[in-house]
Amino acid sequence: MSDAQQHQGERVVCTGCPLVCDDILLTADVTAADTSTMSFLQACGAGAAWLSEACAHDASIAAMVDGEAVSLESAVALAAERLAGCRRVLVTGCWDATVESVAVAATLAERLGGAFDTAAGESAWATGPIVARTGRITADFEELRARADCVLLWFVDPGVTHPRFVERFLTPTVDGRPRRVFAVGIPVAPLGLPGCVEVAVPPSQSGEAATTLQLMLQERLAAQTRSADCQPTSRQALEVVLAGVADACQQAACVGVVTAGLPAELSGIAAASVAQLVAAMAHRQPAFEVPLSAAGGGAGPAAASAVSTWRFGAAGAVARADRLGGGLAPGEADVPRLIGRGEVDGVLVVGGASEASASAVASFAGPLVTVGGSHLPSAGPHIWINAAPTSLSTAGKVLRDDGRLVELRAVRPVHTPAVATVLTQLLRELSPKERP
Repeated sequence: MSDAQQHQGERVVCTGCPLVCDDILLTADVTAADTSTMSFLQACGAGAAWLSEACAHDASIAAMVDGEAVSLESAVALAAERLAGCRRVLVTGCWDATVESVAVAATLAERLGGAFDTAAGESAWATGPIVARTGRITADFEELRARADCVLLWFVDPGVTHPRFVERFLTPTVDGRPRRVFAVGIPVAPLGLPGCVEVAVPPSQSGEAATTLQLMLQERLAAQTRSADCQPTSRQALEVVLAGVADACQQAACVGVVTAGLPAELSGIAAASVAQLVAAMAHRQPAFEVPLSAAGGGAGPAAASAVSTWRFGAAGAVARADRLGGGLAPGEADVPRLIGRGEVDGVLVVGGASEASASAVASFAGPLVTVGGSHLPSAGPHIWINAAPTSLSTAGKVLRDDGRLVELRAVRPVHTPAVATVLTQLLRELSPKERP
């Protein structure tokens, strides 16, 4: 049996979104030159498109320097020369990168004494770290699927950033019993989940709704102070809307609260209120939060946030990459602000970038180096180095949105190196040369 035939019918990993589905089945020879008939069983539409694009990867050009095709070695050497000549480099991207790639990218940021930001949610807000310090009782996706017989979708539609989340983790039953699901603050129709109950709460009342539900569950609402002829307060109105949710939570064996990570408000009150609600419920029954990344993107953001946190003490907005203390500046050292204020004179983009980062990079007039991903538009000198796509062609590990490591295997060989390999070569070029 040929290697190509062996790959048919086996599972592969899709890195097209933070869900990192690892149950995709190949139905054709991925080593074939014609990729038009490729299909991937169980993949969503976006995942199938992502995997098909990975299959169609063009390896004919190794690298480009200012629009001219060059060899990989020449591009790496010139990239090192340009970056080394910069006063302050910004390392960003990592939107589709393995843990190994992010680790080398962080090391490059340190070597260059540059900034490090990958457009994580909290990096653009001055109160991001305050929200992080509130603490969460969290669980991974499998625990939600296996244990939570009552799930609250708290102002988040998983289908937007995690297309198969409902199918994989909410539709399955719990010990043969269907779970009760409440969509708080979002319409039910797009979810496609039978039996899901819509709870109409405006986004502006997210924090107040969490506090109200907490008080209802703790039976601390002063019902005796109300009279039939008084105008209901907003909290009393919320109590009516949330009555069914409170009953279901009290009857549940385990409650899971799915959130969109950080809220869309700068104060962070809503996130803190949900954390307190989950903590209060956890005193009487198993309860946890499952935060989903609101920014979307591929498999890289979770790894980038984790590596940056362990290296530099923050998920992003690191003003100077130094593991001994480089200076966290949320709301100040994120990609759009650094580029917009002209505080960096060199940019290294690793493995593709978020929409916000790509837009900022497109206006950057200084030296730009892109490793992997697409050939980003640039207003200045640009070195693009081709690299193997993460899906199907790269071995390594990616971090799923809930923190679980997923192993990648290269089942479609291409004639371009992995992103981590190119970054390691760039790091060697930047290292001080030993004297003979």
